[in-house]
Amino acid sequence: MTRIYEERTKLDESIIEIINATYSFHILHYDPAGKILGRYQFLKCISGSCHYDMPDVYVNFIQGGNNLEGLYVTTILDEKNWKVNWNVLFAIIYATMTPAKIGGGDEQNVVSY
Repeated sequence: MTRIYEERTKLDESIIEIINATYSFHILHYDPAGKILGRYQFLKCISGSCHYDMPDVYVNFIQGGNNLEGLYVTTILDEKNWKVNWNVLFAIIYATMTPAKIGGGDEQNVVSY
């Protein structure tokens, strides 16, 4: 379950949406230097507001620090949908790929339910 809320207010008072959905993550490439190319996919909406356009999202990051280096999206671009808009899948990626200081260990606070 993913909860979207206003960051600057108290969590319980500011929940905007609750989405219960199935997502997947696949490692597509891993090199000896610890660089990983992965893909996040939105698979199925179980309940909630799932009306967002959620194309597959590709990320490249460095293992161990969750250091996000790139975020790429594939989509069919036509006159109706000429750009990719923010969606819940991006929120999940940014929550799990929070940058950490290299060599200093990871200290992250990620609220998840």
